[in-house]
Amino acid sequence: MPPLRKPWTRYRMADENKEYLTDVSHVTHLQPALRIIRDGKIKPSLVTECDVLKTQRVLGTWLSPNTWHNGSRYGNLCFYFPVEKLLRRKKIYWVEAMAYQTVACRFLVTNEDYDYLLKRYDPSEENGPLLLEAGKYYWNNSVSLQFLLDGSIPANKCNMMKLTKHHARYCCLENTCSDKEKGMATYKVSQLLVSHVLSHDFDCNLNLFTHESIGMRKTSIKPLDSLREGVNYILTLAHRTSFNNILQTDDEDILDAIVKAGLIHLANNDIASFRKVIGVLKDVESFEDSFLSLVKKRFELSSINEFLD
Repeated sequence: MPPLRKPWTRYRMADENKEYLTDVSHVTHLQPALRIIRDGKIKPSLVTECDVLKTQRVLGTWLSPNTWHNGSRYGNLCFYFPVEKLLRRKKIYWVEAMAYQTVACRFLVTNEDYDYLLKRYDPSEENGPLLLEAGKYYWNNSVSLQFLLDGSIPANKCNMMKLTKHHARYCCLENTCSDKEKGMATYKVSQLLVSHVLSHDFDCNLNLFTHESIGMRKTSIKPLDSLREGVNYILTLAHRTSFNNILQTDDEDILDAIVKAGLIHLANNDIASFRKVIGVLKDVESFEDSFLSLVKKRFELSSINEFLD
């Protein structure tokens, strides 16, 4: 039977720690992020760190509004979701409070019935770390708030993907971290991400990389940092490449094929092979023209002038 008392009241918010809650994010490493982009959804994984849920073999995804001063232990890419849409018409259960350096208050968000196991939490009535007031959500920012959503989360519900710094020393994956440099600069993460998307053909939620900018009664599609930093860094690498004019052609299809071949190596973090492949072109301008044309087409940008400054 679920506990009868209300353990969350000790984490109720005061005026000084009451913060408006608009978005929560799922933070992950580069390779899982690429799978999310390719699959079009965040696939749930088996919950292993909550004793009360382990025996139920719950599959879920962790999301949180928390940020990290010295970098995240969970990866270098954040997928942001509007909290109101994620919690709408869902059941919310209190799971536990974990005594970390900052207490972690955990909630299960689900369509299923867990009344036999957990205590139901109503943010519009309960006095705890999550509050629904006049149609708006608030949270106690003195704790670490964590939501476990069971089931898959469609990527098209994501309203933004942001680059974030991975902690230089600590990682939730410990020694199995797939990123060679835990403190990898965000521009390098973006370069690996953009190279992969450009060199492979699959449906992609472009809202992860672009946004609509409205001005002078005209809507333009412009790059987010998740695209901008990667494109700029790839251009920097190209400008540091020696071009040999081995392939003397102006055929756009051939030039695009060479650029894509180079990007496949770059997606695998093999900068030397990238330079060897694109080095057969006439000059850096040939690469730049073809590359930016691919960027504009793949991400449906209104203009590439931002990369030509």
